[in-house]
Amino acid sequence: MPKKCNVFGCRGNYRCEPYTKVVQFPSDEDERDRWIDAMPNERSSLLQLKQIYACYHHFDCEWVTVKGGKRSSQPPSIFSGVPKSCLKQVSSTPRSTSSSAEVRDRNEDLRTNALDQIGDFDSFCTVNQQPQLKMMMTI
Repeated sequence: MPKKCNVFGCRGNYRCEPYTKVVQFPSDEDERDRWIDAMPNERSSLLQLKQIYACYHHFDCEWVTVKGGKRSSQPPSIFSGVPKSCLKQVSSTPRSTSSSAEVRDRNEDLRTNALDQIGDFDSFCTVNQQPQLKMMMTI
C-alpha cells in the first residue's frame, strides 16, 4: 500500500486517486520541525505521526541527492488544495491607528470650524471647494 500525503486537504495516494511520489520528512529534529511549521496542518496532529509524508506536488525547489534517494532542499510550500482560510497567516506587527485617527479628528475639527464661519454662498463654495456648484447656481 503506498504512503499517503499528510498535507491537509491533499488526496495524494488515497483510494481512487492516481499514484504520486511522496517525500518523507527529515529525521533531524530541527529540520523536521521547520518542515512541520511550513505545513497548513495543526502542529499537534503531525507530531502524533511517526512518519510524515508530502507528495511531490507540494514542493517548488531544488532536489538534493542524499542517502536513500532525493530530498527537497526546502520544506513543502505549495498547498493548492487547501482553502486560504486554513493556511497559516504571517503575523505582522499591528499598525498604530492613533496617529491616523488624530489626523482625521484634527481635519474634521478644521472643517467644522470653517463651516461655522460661513456667512454667504460665496464663502460656502470656498470652504467646500465646489466651484462647479457655484457656476451651476449662477446660470
